[in-house]
Amino acid sequence: MSNSSSTKTSSNNNSSSTESDWEKSLRLESNSFNQEKEVDRILKIHKITENPVELLELSDDFYVDFQIDLNLLKKVYRSKSLLVHPDKNKHPRAGEAFELMKQASNWLEDKEQRSGLISMAKEARAIVFHQERINVKPKDQPPKTSYLLGEPVKEEELIDIGLVKAEFKKNPKLLFKVKNELRKVLKSLQTRNEIRQKNEVSTKTKELELAGKERKRKADERISEEKMEKDAGDWRSFQKNLKKKKKF
Repeated sequence: MSNSSSTKTSSNNNSSSTESDWEKSLRLESNSFNQEKEVDRILKIHKITENPVELLELSDDFYVDFQIDLNLLKKVYRSKSLLVHPDKNKHPRAGEAFELMKQASNWLEDKEQRSGLISMAKEARAIVFHQERINVKPKDQPPKTSYLLGEPVKEEELIDIGLVKAEFKKNPKLLFKVKNELRKVLKSLQTRNEIRQKNEVSTKTKELELAGKERKRKADERISEEKMEKDAGDWRSFQKNLKKKKKF
């Protein structure tokens, strides 16, 4: 009877072990699927926009208060970077996705670049709200031209965050329009940067061409001077030899 009990226990343990292995296999399969899916998502988003907030899937509250929680940013980046790291992810473009995540995180961590993004996001939201004739300024706001203690009133102080949230909640498509407008602003910036870089390359190329022509001109002048000196020397030698012949 003891043997029978032992056999049952052993059987149950084997069954439990088998079930554990199956669950582990399923979990690994699920992780692999999620890893590849995340790489595809990052690459797809990057084709549409360079907005780091979208790339890192940060909260849409950013479009309400334009705040970036740096502690949360670090947690999100760590979690996603581990998911797409080329050492852990078998996707052929995992390395590319990992670099895009890194660039997005660096962008938001840098105070100056983060400030630039926030300015562009404010511009995008202002454009959309103006197009939609949405007013999110408090009724008792001071006029734009008014001053507080000698300082001009900041634009963000003229916005009622509660009204902004209410508008986004009332019209879900509004958030998409703001994101899309920010994509346009970022694309315009990217185009301007590309044109500037192209002009800089063109200018540098012209400078190199001019420098090359100048070097060639100086080299030609040096060769010409050397040839003239040689010809003069040959002529003097010829005249000298001619005088010697006449003496004889």
